[in-house]
Amino acid sequence: MKLRRDYCKQQDGFTLVEVLVSFVVLVIGLFGILALLLNAAKITMADELRNRAAELAYNELAVLQSSNYENVVGNSRTVKLKVRNIPDWQFVIKRQIQSGETAKIIEVTVEWEHSGSTHHYTVHGAVHKPTVQEGA
Repeated sequence: MKLRRDYCKQQDGFTLVEVLVSFVVLVIGLFGILALLLNAAKITMADELRNRAAELAYNELAVLQSSNYENVVGNSRTVKLKVRNIPDWQFVIKRQIQSGETAKIIEVTVEWEHSGSTHHYTVHGAVHKPTVQEGA
């Protein structure tokens, strides 16, 4: 029997407790990495939506600035765009116009919903009243 006892003392390896503890540490680490990936995907989506809203706002402002002075009016409309794999993401475009003596001041705001809250992107511009030349 003495041989068997010596043989057991010489065995190398891990105990079941050591294996379970290392498994728990590995699982906790994997959950941490998963949380980081999900947060990165959420941030990337938010950035992509903000970029789409900025594009819509600047395009709307450019259309208004290239329009005839009398045709520049305020209104609101909803646009549905494909963002990633979501085909109908809704953006609301609001145009507010303030008429001055020499120009109309334009404010274009784009609103959208993401992660349970409403986000805004606003740009400003102006359309100047055409000048009447004397002697023409």
